Amino acid sequence: MPNLGRTQEQSGPTGAFSVRETWSAAIAEANGQTPPFSKTYHGTASGTLSVSNGYYTLISRLPGAAAAVERDMVRTKRTWGHRSNNNRRIYWNGAGYEVDGSYPVTGFSGNYAILKLSFFEVAVPLPVRNYAVPALGGGDVFVTTGDSLSALSGAGDENDPNTGFTASASSSSTLTQGPSPGAARPRITAQPRSKSVSLGGSVTWSVSVIGAAPLSYQWTHDGTNLLDGGEFSGSSTTTLAIDGVQAADTGKYAVAISNAGGTVRSAVATLTVGASFALQINGPGTVAPNFNGKLLQVGKNYTLTARPAKGCKFAGWTGSANSTSAKLTFTMEPGLSFTANFADVSRPVLAIVYPKARKTVTSAALTATG
Repeated sequence: MPNLGRTQEQSGPTGAFSVRETWSAAIAEANGQTPPFSKTYHGTASGTLSVSNGYYTLISRLPGAAAAVERDMVRTKRTWGHRSNNNRRIYWNGAGYEVDGSYPVTGFSGNYAILKLSFFEVAVPLPVRNYAVPALGGGDVFVTTGDSLSALSGAGDENDPNTGFTASASSSSTLTQGPSPGAARPRITAQPRSKSVSLGGSVTWSVSVIGAAPLSYQWTHDGTNLLDGGEFSGSSTTTLAIDGVQAADTGKYAVAISNAGGTVRSAVATLTVGASFALQINGPGTVAPNFNGKLLQVGKNYTLTARPAKGCKFAGWTGSANSTSAKLTFTMEPGLSFTANFADVSRPVLAIVYPKARKTVTSAALTATG
């Protein structure tokens, strides 16, 4: 793709722009392997561009402005998205505006030719199938220029002498500052997810959004708007960060994203703030559930049940709590440590090993063992 004389210092617009593009294209094949054909296409498309120093992305396309050929594509389940490359650019060249371009026909899908115009990409159905696919690229790159953003025009053509394939396209485009009237509200493409973190740790949430600029963000905690300060930062950006998490930070987090088209709210992400729990067992017995070494939620109630082994009894809890009840309920907080104590209470049993029962001993001295 040529750079059309652009220098490093040349710059382009920034912000949200509504775009309306009227286009036409003539495609013909004179001596290919299929019968000759010639057809002209035309249409109008509208949408919103997100532009940063001239680099633009088509982020929304308004319904209802498609040409008949585009409606044909829908009926045949074609899904070309009327989009532009993220690395294409509109810039001021010192005398007027110029838009990066490519050859008009950039590829084929089935019997559809893919056209790249000034800002939109469309797929047009060719009237024949199994035609001789041409070698693309011979001709003039599609160049778009204009004295102002409200009056841009573009044209380009290409040809392949081997197949007789020719294509020429032109467009007339208007860019206006601000999102297109009726522009769609933002769309979230990546939601925040629930997380667990140790007390005093750090956590971040991010959200990815497609939508007409400018976009605004507002993170909330349990439905209350957050402000930067203390452990919170990024409350009005795509990423919320909490550094030095406190027990009070437990709860539900979400973000609302707004633009001229409306407001959308993210899924709710739950933050669980935990502390490490220590449990020891002294004697023959078990504790259920055994939370030793687990990260338990600070401020939440938990219950432990001590279960002595056969012939033993539970002798009580020691450590962070003293209790003789086998069932212990506690509220988790940092530094808790419990020991479950068990004692053997079975009566001793004496069994004579020697001499054996009903055995006759004749020696003068007898040693019995048991």
